[in-house]
Amino acid sequence: MIRRLKCLVLIGALAAVSAPAQEPAFMDAATHPAQGQAYLRLLGHASEWRADGRDSRRVSLLGKASFGLRSATALMLEPEWNRVKEEGADAASGWSRLGILLKQRFWRKDLGPLDTWRASWLAGADLPGEKAVRASAHAAPRLGVVTTAILGRHGLNGQVDWTGYRDGDDRLRVNASYLFRLAPAVYRADTRGAWYMVTESLNEFTAGGHARSDAALGLLYEAWGWAVEVGVRLPLALKGGGEDLRQEIVAGLRWLP
Repeated sequence: MIRRLKCLVLIGALAAVSAPAQEPAFMDAATHPAQGQAYLRLLGHASEWRADGRDSRRVSLLGKASFGLRSATALMLEPEWNRVKEEGADAASGWSRLGILLKQRFWRKDLGPLDTWRASWLAGADLPGEKAVRASAHAAPRLGVVTTAILGRHGLNGQVDWTGYRDGDDRLRVNASYLFRLAPAVYRADTRGAWYMVTESLNEFTAGGHARSDAALGLLYEAWGWAVEVGVRLPLALKGGGEDLRQEIVAGLRWLP
């Protein structure tokens, strides 16, 4: 009886850390830290692009800090540092933006000890960074909604996110992802970590008629209190010009509450 109770407690703890781990590398998810807790994440990106007829390389560090104000409300901070080297020009580096977002969960339905379905809306803005590398000279408002479902070994995410620019075309992102828990097939009392395969469909549309679709594939390992991830993003389609992605590699580390 005691052993069974310990196993149930362990499964409950695994469920608590499993939900934050369902967040993919390139898109958001309906994950929340508990009240008074923090969820921290650091992502390193290396990418190659072609824009306006010139090749460019970009290295960026993106931090994500989510603080639980209440059980269903979180404050999110997203500082991003970039180093950009365009063909025929000197490299420029600096802080490109600071995202400040409020995240509110408006739907939660627990379907079992591990299974759940959640949805949240996000509202905030991207504040401009240093002139040489910032995406916009003005604060850009952001609105979005995300949903996450965990069903056994399967994780599903969907996201719609809008960013408005005073000095450029507004952007709409429509993303989806699928995660599959490779191992273990079933959580046990001696489980100390889990491996996930991650696939993402990333789609962006601008008010100027540009559209881009990319695909991402990654691997995620989630342990007690931390997780590591690697992934690659590749282009699928480009319409109307704009930035033409060649490839992007990401590696990340997470500190789970």
